[in-house]
Amino acid sequence: MPISFIYLLLNFSVVMVAVATAPMDSGLFIWMTLIPLMSYLLLGMFYGFIMTAVFVVLGLFMLSLAPHINMVALANTGLAVLVIWAMAYVYEGKRQQVFEGLQEAAARDPLTGLLNRLHLEDAFDKARLSNSQMILLLVDLDHFKGINDQYGHDGGDQVLKDCASLLRHSTRRNDWLFRIGGEEFCALLPGASSTDAVSIAEGLQRRIADNPSHCAEQTIRYTISMGMACWPDDGENFATLYRCADQRLYQAKEQGRNRIVSAEEAPQT
Repeated sequence: MPISFIYLLLNFSVVMVAVATAPMDSGLFIWMTLIPLMSYLLLGMFYGFIMTAVFVVLGLFMLSLAPHINMVALANTGLAVLVIWAMAYVYEGKRQQVFEGLQEAAARDPLTGLLNRLHLEDAFDKARLSNSQMILLLVDLDHFKGINDQYGHDGGDQVLKDCASLLRHSTRRNDWLFRIGGEEFCALLPGASSTDAVSIAEGLQRRIADNPSHCAEQTIRYTISMGMACWPDDGENFATLYRCADQRLYQAKEQGRNRIVSAEEAPQT
């Protein structure tokens, strides 16, 4: 951005000097039509608008002061610049929308609509900047292979989608939700205490028990196991915190599944 800004500033300054010093019949003022295109291309919507506005207004003002001004040429130049400016604005806006849409699609799991694993550590880094504590909750579907074997992959996919939906309804607006593996989910709960997280996890278990999945006129009942870790008590960095939650998830599986293992339930080492 700084290099592009300096490049445009130098180029547009040369154009302004030419507009101010060259006679009208030289046609050098036509270079003003490139100002919107180059500004939006190199600087984007916000800074491109500012750069365009400054130099277009300045250029037209200089043209209006030229001796023997041709008002028709001035009006045509102003109109041409405004039309190109409008086209550049619309094009850049559409391009930015498409780019943001592609970024959003790349960040999300296509089946459940949750964020994918690639953004988990980045979300953790963002969340800890503004919170004194945070819970990392790992959620794993119990006996998911058996669900796929019994109900087929359509049934398994429906269970995953339903579990993701119930996870959304069980967590808070500012929580971060991810699908990080085949049947494994993760929730980052900024500002939550262990008590808050256990309440959220227990609410998720109740919702799953009360809302079984349905596929091809079959009812699919399932359970989940969960392991949670608290930042910074259980780990100051993401890798340590995740490892702690994963170990507690494994303990929940070992203890019979359909369980929540937090710091209070985890065995002391």
